[in-house]
Amino acid sequence: FAFLADGRRGVYRANPMPVLTSLSPAAAAVGGGSFTLTVQGKHFVNGSQVRWNGAARSTTFISATELQAVIPASDIAATGTASVTVFNPAPVAGTSNALSFTIGPTMSLDKTTLTFGAVTTGTAFLFQTSSQVVRMTQMGGGAITWTATSNQPWLRVLPASGTGPANLSIEVVFAGGL
Repeated sequence: FAFLADGRRGVYRANPMPVLTSLSPAAAAVGGGSFTLTVQGKHFVNGSQVRWNGAARSTTFISATELQAVIPASDIAATGTASVTVFNPAPVAGTSNALSFTIGPTMSLDKTTLTFGAVTTGTAFLFQTSSQVVRMTQMGGGAITWTATSNQPWLRVLPASGTGPANLSIEVVFAGGL
C-alpha cells in the first residue's frame, strides 16, 4: 500500500524492470537506410522506450514481450557496435540489460562469374580471353583482406591474397596447362 497525493491509501503498482532477449535484425550494413528494429524480451509496458546508445528512439508498444523502434539511417552511418536497451517509466522500473547491434561494412564485387572463351584448334585450346579483372569495393572504409583461389589448374589469381585499400582489383589470368 501507498499513500496517494490526497492522503488516501491506495495500491501502488510498480512497473517491472524490462529484460531484453533478442533484436531483429541484430546487424545492418553501414550506410543503409532507416529501418524498424524489433526488440524481444519481457516486462515491457505501454510507454517503454527503446534506446540506441542511450538515446530514445520512436517506439511502438506491441506487447509485454515485443517493441518496435524506428532506427534512422544516421544511426548506422559508421561501422561499429550500438548498445540497445529498453527503459520502462516510473514508478520504479528503469533500464534493461543491453544487447549489441553490429553495424558492419559491406563488400561488393563488380563480377561474380568469369567466363573464359576458348576455341579448339585440332587437339589444343586457344583462349580468346587471357585475363579478367575483378574489382572489390568495401563500403564503410577500412582495408580489405582477401584470399582468392582458383578451382582450375589453368587459372591463376594475382595477387592471391593480401590486404589492400577499400577499392582494389584482382586479376584472373589464363596460366596454361590444359
